Amino acid sequence: MYCDKTGRQILKERPILNSQVLDLEKLKELPLGTFGREYVNTLDTFEISPDTRTPVIFNFILFLFIYFFFFTFLIFFFFFFL
Repeated sequence: MYCDKTGRQILKERPILNSQVLDLEKLKELPLGTFGREYVNTLDTFEISPDTRTPVIFNFILFLFIYFFFFTFLIFFFFFFL
């Protein structure tokens, strides 16, 4: 998300999507295949609501560790197996 302008804005603002912000009935009226309609269909399928999710906590140290591990693995793989 850091590589995209919109992604950076989302990470900066950290919006909270819950039933106070989202009009789920209006989203159900959207055409099939749109993001909002599919989001509501997923909520209905799994019998959850936007309020059931725990708040997201971004851990930058964990992000760096995973990023480093992933690229180290790629370098190791290409060096030894190709």
